[in-house]
Amino acid sequence: MGLGVTVTAQRTLQAPSADVPLGLPSSRIPYRDYNDPRRLLLGARCQQQAYTLACATAGGEMPLVRAKGDDLEPPGVNLRVAYLAYRGLNHEDAWVISRSAAAKLRTCELRTYWVLVRRIESPPEMLVKVGDRVRAKKPLLERQIIADLLRPAIGPIFCVRSAVPRDGFAAVPEAQDLAPEPGDLADGDGLVLSVRRTDLDAMRQTGRYVISDRIRTVYRSVIRIRIRHESPLRVGCKLANRHGHKGIVGAIVEDKDMPRWRDKPLEALIDPISVINRSNLGQLHETLRGAEIDAEQNRQTDFMVTAASGADWPGQATNAIAGLQFVMRIPTALPVTATANNGS
Repeated sequence: MGLGVTVTAQRTLQAPSADVPLGLPSSRIPYRDYNDPRRLLLGARCQQQAYTLACATAGGEMPLVRAKGDDLEPPGVNLRVAYLAYRGLNHEDAWVISRSAAAKLRTCELRTYWVLVRRIESPPEMLVKVGDRVRAKKPLLERQIIADLLRPAIGPIFCVRSAVPRDGFAAVPEAQDLAPEPGDLADGDGLVLSVRRTDLDAMRQTGRYVISDRIRTVYRSVIRIRIRHESPLRVGCKLANRHGHKGIVGAIVEDKDMPRWRDKPLEALIDPISVINRSNLGQLHETLRGAEIDAEQNRQTDFMVTAASGADWPGQATNAIAGLQFVMRIPTALPVTATANNGS
């Protein structure tokens, strides 16, 4: 929140002086004076947790409604949002998202897999190459035990205890396949960007890596595989705005079945009761200000929300609060060491 910032009797934030401003994430929450301080804390945390999106723009869009004029904004997108109930699918914590909005909220993550190759193994056969598409839980390589394994010349001996012939150690007649280890499997669907195999002795000689003698005794080389994972938005994923309002995707609805606003389908439907329970009314001001900016850009002044053709939605028109709001995608689960707060 910022060093020295206090909460007043009116439940607003106050900095001791102009030289001690609010923290960086909190200062970027528009209309923050309308939010409970606890929600500001949560909103600042959500900005730090926001996933990078796989949009055509660099990880997302700039917020339409901004509290500051710089470019240090969290990744996210501006969605057409309305506060109304929809078939009981967005009660309290649940949000209803349109199919087009779900496409905007796909995440992109670069991940490096470090695969250590033991000295008792032959060089693994790579099952992927640069440019390949991988599927979740599919092996990236195949491991094999070296034929004539138990020869002391190759290094230490690792074997299952068994009876040994009198003439010495028994040799493995041919290479044997090994079951894939957890690090050999892709964590999700993605695109292979690079595959690099490096000898551990060579890595140690560069001086950039500290490799213990124990590791060098057991392993001979390491394979680094960089994969770009893209995760689509699914039911159960978690979204949030900058006002500390988190929600779980309760349903993903086709665009033609979503209520319409200004001749376009809405992209997110939020339960209005959830705003009252969380005391973060700043999001309503942001949504209405987004509607005003959209009206200035597109010369539309209609604030009425209408039902989609043939949709089972009560009423043909309503004065629900609708506009544009900045939405982020955040991790679904908390770390194991974290403690959950009451509410969401």
